[in-house]
Amino acid sequence: MNGSIYLITDWSSEPHRFKVGITKGDVSKRLKQLQTGSSGELVLLKTYSSENYRKIETILHRGYKSHSTDGGREWFELPEDRVVNFKKECKKIDDNLKLLKESENPFYSKI
Repeated sequence: MNGSIYLITDWSSEPHRFKVGITKGDVSKRLKQLQTGSSGELVLLKTYSSENYRKIETILHRGYKSHSTDGGREWFELPEDRVVNFKKECKKIDDNLKLLKESENPFYSKI
């Protein structure tokens, strides 16, 4: 079953912070849930859908760790190029995961 990886921002934060998260459901409903607990205005910037959504999120979080504002869990101060290329980065990771899975590489199950 597919899920979505999303990139949202809190426009009120300075510098801008970005949340990378996942949901199996509707992304706009998830955004409303998150907005309830946030004092700033959250805006959905990008989404990517895949059966590998959990693994993609894990890899993104590891890759963004140096930009973390909360210990590498979900909020990051990302450089502009990472924001602009978010979907492209998700697709590249997804393509690599699919190759690992198709070749029955044991590394796939360890991610």
